[in-house]
Amino acid sequence: MKRREGNEIEFGRIVAFSDGVFAIAITLLVLGEYGGQTPSVVLYSVNLAAVVLVGLWMGADARRRGLTSVDDETHRETWIRSSYIAGVFLLSVPLAFLAPRAAAYLWLLLFLDPSGRLARRATSGAGP
Repeated sequence: MKRREGNEIEFGRIVAFSDGVFAIAITLLVLGEYGGQTPSVVLYSVNLAAVVLVGLWMGADARRRGLTSVDDETHRETWIRSSYIAGVFLLSVPLAFLAPRAAAYLWLLLFLDPSGRLARRATSGAGP
């Protein structure tokens, strides 16, 4: 039987991503139990940022290999959105060491997601 290394690598990526998603459920339990404490906020923030960045990497890799037909504007918007989401969660990590509850309120910035507007601006070539 011939080995299909490419399929094994893809399967490994899918398993790694699903493990990250499963870890979100675990960290939600920790956050629910120890919500106002620094370790739970840091764990949740780092986990969410990692899952978003892994998803971004997987999407970019699939696009590079021709496995998806995402147009340039959508691809750019995805990069901006994922970077914004990961950035908000990563910014909340140092804040969690000073004020864990304030770090959780920082996550509300996710509702102000400027990705679509920034992607259109970058596509149209207009300056800031």
